[in-house]
Amino acid sequence: MLRLSLEADPAERARLPLRQGRAIAWIEEALAWLTDIGGLSRDDAAELMRWSARALLQSAVDGNPTRGGNLSG
Repeated sequence: MLRLSLEADPAERARLPLRQGRAIAWIEEALAWLTDIGGLSRDDAAELMRWSARALLQSAVDGNPTRGGNLSG
């Protein structure tokens, strides 16, 4: 979807079903999972999600994809 949105001309881009607020629901579900199963407070769960997002972004910026999908390296 990202590739299509970046490569599309403006008219095509306007027709793409981008995000449409889905990220908020995904974040709410992840927070619920972390507070329920993980036993974290909402603040701790949110901080863990921020840390994870920063780590993923930094890895992408540094050009260090995981090998073979193994997150442990």
